[in-house]
Amino acid sequence: MARLRRLALCDVIEDLPNPVSLGDRQFLQKDALFVCALGFEERCLTVPRTLARRGYRTQRAIYLRYATNQADNDANRPELLSRLQEVADEVDSLEVDSDEYTQQMRSVIESLDGGDGEAPCVTFDISVAANRVILRVLRILLDSNVYLRFIYTEAAIYRPTKEEYEAEPQKWIDNLDGLERGVEVVGVSSDHVGQHLDSLPDCVMLFPSFNVDRSEAVLSFVDPALIISPGERVVWLLGIPHLTENLWRLEAMRDINKLRGESVPQYEISTFKYKETLERLHAICEERWRSHRFSLSPLGSKMQAVGAALASFMHPEIRVILAVPREYNASRYSHGAKEIWELEFGDMAKVCRTLGSVGTLMIDEDGRR
Repeated sequence: MARLRRLALCDVIEDLPNPVSLGDRQFLQKDALFVCALGFEERCLTVPRTLARRGYRTQRAIYLRYATNQADNDANRPELLSRLQEVADEVDSLEVDSDEYTQQMRSVIESLDGGDGEAPCVTFDISVAANRVILRVLRILLDSNVYLRFIYTEAAIYRPTKEEYEAEPQKWIDNLDGLERGVEVVGVSSDHVGQHLDSLPDCVMLFPSFNVDRSEAVLSFVDPALIISPGERVVWLLGIPHLTENLWRLEAMRDINKLRGESVPQYEISTFKYKETLERLHAICEERWRSHRFSLSPLGSKMQAVGAALASFMHPEIRVILAVPREYNASRYSHGAKEIWELEFGDMAKVCRTLGSVGTLMIDEDGRR
């Protein structure tokens, strides 16, 4: 017998792509735009090198420049420029931390032409893109008529290594000579301001990093009382590493962020399977939308940032809190490159329709969609 029910996220989430290994894939069609970031890590160059070898072509390439670690990042600029000039007709850069960035990037996207009435194809290499950049770029692309592909390179060695951490765990817990130094900027993302009109208690959904100062800066920004007495108002989302050899990092993250104890609301979520992030954030919002107002701080992995961006699109009531380090410790950061992954979202208008369909009414005949 047919019945009416609301479409759930679980009904449509398999319509979203899963990461697949880039393998030996060749690129035969010419893109409209390639986007990447200029960073100090070696994997900044991995995807541009790979694409250049495999015949990739694009009308335009843009590399994003950071306000932090400019001297460290510039060490990779000559080769990055050379590789981009091999594959692109035109190469430009944008300052991603400037006030004009969002409008500049929107103008770039709006100017793209896929030809023959097709949506222009955009490839975004997120290998060294900061999470705030992933959220900002994906927010723009979700509003645009484009065909989107992400490419992501895993680091060969993530810091600290197990040996480094176990030799001096307290140094990492106290954030002495860690991966990042200080917190430069804490505030609401201009692209994800949320809807905080009601006088409801805060619910902070926080993906922590190895720098406890950033987590505390976020909590203090929302409400300083959350550092001393978070109660149920802070939900911690801890990353389960993708690679088996890095599973120890989950418990280290608990120790660094002082998350021992049953009274601390926390979930373990894959650092790689972005759909788990989307599902968990959606579930929290569905459970608490009547009782709380939401803040989200995605300080975790890049794939978790992708899931967070999609969740923020589904739930515009979420405001995103950014905590940007004053400086990254380039000499202590992850290095090398391992597997290259491709995440092909395809037609972003279709992705938006898929996410927007959640919660709508549908006819369910004999339990079938």
